[in-house]
Formats: sequence, structure tokens, C-alpha cells
Amino acid sequence: HQVKLYLTSPSTSMVNQEEDDQQQQEQETEVEHQHQHQHQPQHAHLPNHNMSQGTIPNNQLVPSQRHRRRRRRRPKELHIAPMLGVTTMEFLNLMRILTKRATLWTEMINASTILHSDDLNHHLSNGGQGPNNDNEANNINNDVDDDDDGNEDEEGKNNQNGSGVPLLSPIVCQIGGRDADDCAEAAKIVALYGYDEVNLNMGCPSSTVSGKHQFGAILMKQMDTASDVVEAMTGAMANIDIDDIDSDDIDIVSIPVTVKTRIGVKCDDGTVLDSLSYLITLIQSLRRVGCRKFYIHARKCILKGLSPASNRKIPPLNYPRVYQLCAYFPDCDFVLNGGMDGLEDAKLLCTGTDVESGDSFSCGDCDGDGDGDDDG
Repeated sequence: HQVKLYLTSPSTSMVNQEEDDQQQQEQETEVEHQHQHQHQPQHAHLPNHNMSQGTIPNNQLVPSQRHRRRRRRRPKELHIAPMLGVTTMEFLNLMRILTKRATLWTEMINASTILHSDDLNHHLSNGGQGPNNDNEANNINNDVDDDDDGNEDEEGKNNQNGSGVPLLSPIVCQIGGRDADDCAEAAKIVALYGYDEVNLNMGCPSSTVSGKHQFGAILMKQMDTASDVVEAMTGAMANIDIDDIDSDDIDIVSIPVTVKTRIGVKCDDGTVLDSLSYLITLIQSLRRVGCRKFYIHARKCILKGLSPASNRKIPPLNYPRVYQLCAYFPDCDFVLNGGMDGLEDAKLLCTGTDVESGDSFSCGDCDGDGDGDDDG
């Protein structure tokens, strides 16, 4: 299986060098086979711009004026992409042995699975242990009274030492769903398991996901539903009842809610939503309800006629469209995905250089390589 590479936006530091390597990192940017996660970062180190003040209605956003200024050096992030059937806990443990700096992603997990699974720890924990608190949501299917004698078993007590997920940090849990309440509850559980970030999948083009179950990439068309889901998830992060959580675990509760999507979509009914203006409208609707970090696969997806594998290769890449988003949303981070066959490709994209043609597509006031200078 091919490991996808993700780079990140300038306002985040995804690829952090070891402490004894920090001085050297000030002189050269090192991008590694990694995938890290933080509050408002993203995959490709893209340029941010200052947007004029005031409320700007949908479809009337304009790129901000470019203010020339030196920026603090921001190391790049490299992510190991979520892959169904591949990024299992065993795989993620192997990746963490290979690198301490990569940001890891789980497979996409259906929100309904998180809420109703008979073995929740199998899906969310590293080593089969549950979260270290007594919150009701965390205790779904996590009983420790296996002999039904009314008393907590000694083995159960020993297993409540944490999920083991923090040992894999930085790590993102990606969920899929379209029911706002279900996704909100699932996000709470993900946070309580110790993940650094919960991500909503809005880019999966499979017929089962986007067709039968109506989530994934189809949410790009169903913008109101997508906004409702993200709003519920961000609200859940802000309104967890602290009284229900042990004090030692409060620090793992408030985690960012992010979205992974595409630059456009061609739907089953022939509707084509593949323009910068539509993408801006989509991002604006999600930003308005609290999302500030977006992972963008720089291809549109075709929901009828192409398999998920073909959708990762056949639709043409459009990196400039992702870069342009930074001019419209300076307070958001955009992480670039798609078309990176190795570390050299990743480094080129950091500087706004097309990996196929070699053309430059940075959109001004861009410090893509993180050296503090405008790359043009």
C-alpha cells in the first residue's frame, strides 16, 4: 500500500525536529515521512494573507491586501494519510517506531460504529484499553465487571490506565457521518480517548459512503448538512461537562474539529461543483461554524464512473486553487494533499512549485519554505 504524504500550512509546525536537532532546523527545513497534527495547522505549508476587516457575505469574499512582513519560521508537517484497511493500530504503531514526528491518522471510522460498537476499544484505543475517566460516553461497551458479580474486576481496574493513544501522538481520528447529533457524540468520545484532533471526512467518493450512506464527498453538495454536522461537533467540544471528567483528563478534551475534503465534486446526478467560487462558499460555511483547519485533496472527485482508487489518480491536480484559499481565509490553515510521490515532491509543494511541470503557482506574500522571506 502506498503511504500518502501530506504537508502543512504555515501557521502550524508539523515536522518538529528532535530537541538536540532544533538548532540545525533553523538553517534548513527537513520534511520527513510524517503526519503531525495541531490546533490550527494543515498538510501543505500554504501562504496566509490578511483579509480586510468586516463581515464579508458568501460569494463576495475578495483576497486580502498583501502585507509584506517577515514571519516566524514554521517547520513543515508531514502526515501519513488515513487509509481504510491500512492505517490500523498495528500499522500506526509501526509508523511511530519509524518516526516520532509524523502525524498519524486512523482509518475513517463511522460515527455510528463509535456509538454502537460492541468493542469500541478495538476501533479507538492502542492496546485494547479504554479512556481513563468515568464519563458515560467513554464507558460505552467498556464494562469491567466481566463476571457479573456487581463488583469491578481487578483486571478491569488495571486496564483503566489510559487508551495508549497519547503514546502515538500526534494522531488524528477521522470520522464519517451525516447525523449531527451522532457525530457530536462521536467527537466527544474521540477526544476522551486522547486523540489530538477529530476530523470529518468530506472527501470519500466511494459508492457505499457517498451513495448508500450519504456522507463523505456528497457533503460537498449538501452544504447545509455539512455545516450542521461541523457546528454540532465544535459545539460538543466546547460544552463537555467538566464535572463528569476526572481533572487529570481535562487537558485531552478540547481538541480541534477539522475537515478533509476535495476542491470539487461531480455528483451522481451530473451536477458539477468544481470552481473556486463554490469551494470558497463551502469553506466559508464551515468556517462560520467553527472549523479553522482544512485538509484539501487538490483534485475533484467523480462520484459515478470512477472507483475510489481511480479518484486518487485520474482527476487532474489543481494545486493553485488550494493556494488561493489562503488569500481568502487568512485565519484558517489549509493542508495540501494529493500527487506527492516522495519527499522531494513534498518539498517542492512547500515552495509553491508544481511537482509535474515545475511551474510556480504561489499567490504572492508567500513564505512557503518557511525562511521568513517572501517567495513570490
